[in-house]
Amino acid sequence: MNRTALGIVSLVLFIVGSSMMATAGGEGDLGGVFIRASVVLGAIWFVLPSAGHVNRAVWAGIGSFALFLVLAPRLILWGFALSALISAFGFLVRRKPGHRRVDRPESD
Repeated sequence: MNRTALGIVSLVLFIVGSSMMATAGGEGDLGGVFIRASVVLGAIWFVLPSAGHVNRAVWAGIGSFALFLVLAPRLILWGFALSALISAFGFLVRRKPGHRRVDRPESD
């Protein structure tokens, strides 16, 4: 994944969403969606350099929280609780004994 392109897309979504919210006069539903999507993409952009070192359980929790944040922002506390449970479950479940993680070379 190209980190620069992801950062530009996140920034453009934030600017477009903010301008839509400022000019919509109360009907800025799509602007809010753009801002939430830019926040999620910005978080991915921030983590991307060290993404290979992040545990899969943490990625599952982040993904479920991002899904909750985009689909149902009013239920953000439930989304946080669900993502914490998914991450905890991922840490508790053991991998197969012979399975080793292969380190991939880092790429931008």
